[in-house]
Amino acid sequence: MLIGVDLDNVLARTTHTFPAWHNRLHNTTIQYRNMREFDMSNALGAPLAETIRKFNEFYESRNFAQMTPLPYAQEVIQQ
Repeated sequence: MLIGVDLDNVLARTTHTFPAWHNRLHNTTIQYRNMREFDMSNALGAPLAETIRKFNEFYESRNFAQMTPLPYAQEVIQQ
């Protein structure tokens, strides 16, 4: 059995961490406050397929692996 959980901004601050990673790698100036929609293509100024590729790349990065969980995230998952 597989159980999925919503990590992005529920258990960790993904959209706070992603812009710094993206800016460093792609020489951009994306800011968290511009990431207002579920579809991040507008904030990235990229087609959906490229946006998905970039997020998948981020999910494999050290930045993603080292994100700090939000307060009480671990306790909630354990319950």
